[in-house]
Amino acid sequence: MRSLEKKFFLLVLAAFFSENSFCKKVFIPIDETKLPAIKSVEQLDKDFVLAQYDAELERNNIAIRRGKSPQVNFFAYKAKKGDTVSKLAARFCVISDTFVVINSISSQDEEIEGLDIIVPTAKGLFIPDPDFQNGRESQLEILLQKNRFPLADADGAIYFEIRGRRYVFLPDEHFSPTERAFFLDPAMIVPVQNYWISSAFGNREDPFGSGRLQMHKGMDMAVPEGTEVVACKGGRVAASGEDSVYGKWILLEHSGGISSFYAHLSAVDANVRNGAQVRSGEPIAKSGSTGQVTGPHLHFEVRKDGNSIDPKKYIN
Repeated sequence: MRSLEKKFFLLVLAAFFSENSFCKKVFIPIDETKLPAIKSVEQLDKDFVLAQYDAELERNNIAIRRGKSPQVNFFAYKAKKGDTVSKLAARFCVISDTFVVINSISSQDEEIEGLDIIVPTAKGLFIPDPDFQNGRESQLEILLQKNRFPLADADGAIYFEIRGRRYVFLPDEHFSPTERAFFLDPAMIVPVQNYWISSAFGNREDPFGSGRLQMHKGMDMAVPEGTEVVACKGGRVAASGEDSVYGKWILLEHSGGISSFYAHLSAVDANVRNGAQVRSGEPIAKSGSTGQVTGPHLHFEVRKDGNSIDPKKYIN
């Protein structure tokens, strides 16, 4: 275990410094490319790194029970087909509260296959620093910042810098009933900001002058061309393309038979590849006026088992 202890020497040293008056706060950058990688969560006897994780977690559990501060280290795991938040929480012997926030997982039912998961070796909550927001905070993160950060941001606090964001760790804490309700809430986020609804879901008169009533299967969200479009919920890129009616478009698949459709885009981001996983709030495109339109807007659809439903029932 000596090599593992050397690997995390800086984390231990930082924890020591945090207890001294001359060190107000400690900032520890976490390079996920250098974390020990757990290959399998099902074959303990064949994965030495998983055994290392279990040993560190048990040491920290003992430290917490004795009223001591845990030495938080991190491991990496790429989620496989069939993995879920609850399944990984059970295997890593922590409640999901411990790892979902630092991995930007916004809900219990989010599809996580293919995601690079960072797994801490101590139970508790990671609270995002509101001074390092990226504009894509989930409702859960905003609630955590409001309720928990003033208590966590104290002298001696240790900040972990992960994927361009900064978190304070609260040992042995878990979501309150209200925070858990936000995590379990299946609502989606709005895919564009500062919009107005130029055409709602439902029957409407043909906007191109035929005079006929037509079923409008989505919501038209009028925004300036080039406005950033984000994934309304974590999911998988099922397809993307371009045609004469919808212009450039993207189809995302979410859990529970839900999918979302984005059309009339001016550009599709490079991360949008068929089969790729995207997180809730992750940029996927720019709005535009491609295809059959009367002006720049985002055509946004929500589908349940392939049938279009009113997006207003789902988005916050």
